[in-house]
Amino acid sequence: SLESDVTLSIATEDAISLVQQEIDPDTLFFQRKLKISGDTDLAHHIKNTMDTLDLNSLPGVLMKLMAFYKENILM
Repeated sequence: SLESDVTLSIATEDAISLVQQEIDPDTLFFQRKLKISGDTDLAHHIKNTMDTLDLNSLPGVLMKLMAFYKENILM
């Protein structure tokens, strides 16, 4: 079995909003919608990486899937 250094727990809808940069990870954390366990320094590095993420660099199909999921599945 593999052990993780850090675990992030988040609802699917919030994760999609996070990737689409519609909500800030700090907001989710303080609303207790993003839970972190393990190496918080690594989690902070992940946050910083996500803050610099260029949505245009993501595969178009991924963006379409996230939009479809939010519009059709989460309704």
